[in-house]
Amino acid sequence: VAAVALSTQWCMPLIERYDGICPSNKDEKLRFMKVLVAIVSEAMGSQVDVNPVKCLCGQEPEKTNALLVALAHTSSVPKEQHFELARSGMRKVDVQMEEAWAASEAAKEERRRAEAQRIQEDNARRAELLRQAQEERERGQAA
Repeated sequence: VAAVALSTQWCMPLIERYDGICPSNKDEKLRFMKVLVAIVSEAMGSQVDVNPVKCLCGQEPEKTNALLVALAHTSSVPKEQHFELARSGMRKVDVQMEEAWAASEAAKEERRRAEAQRIQEDNARRAELLRQAQEERERGQAA
């Protein structure tokens, strides 16, 4: 990817975002791949059929190769369009990641609410059992 970017200037905004260095942590690598797929897809006008996670894990080499072929084909995009396509691809990934984060936070909040409800119900059951036990004791003392 860096070689194509350096020789054609295609995807340079993506390369520059990482100062020309391959991302080192897992999250950044995944983001890099998602942005690359989005940029190439945007330039092609159709979604490139590749799963960035499987691509990084080496599980779908034929699809990874198809992505690289698509990258090479789209490298002939006029330079005037490079920045806008890259920015558009990055925006799409940012929106997707933000939506995924929001969905994750909503799921966490739902789990917290469910746990709070469960605790409240448990406490109500305990209180009822204590009340019943107290009534039994009072009846036993009255008899």
